[in-house]
Amino acid sequence: MRFSKRYFALTSLVLVVETFIALAMDDAFVRPYVGDTLAVVLLYAALLSALPLRRLHAAVLAFLCACGVELAQAFDAVERLGLSHVPAARVILGTHFDPYDLCAYAAALPLLVVLERHFARAAHLSNSTVLARLPTRDVRTKSRHPTP
Repeated sequence: MRFSKRYFALTSLVLVVETFIALAMDDAFVRPYVGDTLAVVLLYAALLSALPLRRLHAAVLAFLCACGVELAQAFDAVERLGLSHVPAARVILGTHFDPYDLCAYAAALPLLVVLERHFARAAHLSNSTVLARLPTRDVRTKSRHPTP
């Protein structure tokens, strides 16, 4: 196990957005499709915040978990598990199968690529900025002052 502050922050942010979507949105696009797409991002970030997985493996695992939950809906998993009276189970596991949800889950994969590129670029820029401010050492004089 490990702990990644960066992915935990992303998990927290996506969880807040997902909660807002679930509580405040009642439309035909954002709640069902954006929410489902973000569910895969949430799983991905949660996996990487705690487990030492490769990003590709985490993305595939998050996608497969989401698809597994969706397929479980096709077989009335909540009802068969005797959890139909538990609101949290109905929200997390869902209650009806929709094949378009699988497309929403798949849409998360390119979104993850974009997010990772953004994180990598931001990390590179912040490291470059920090390194540019650090004093350099002149090897010839062993001085800690910048060379002219």
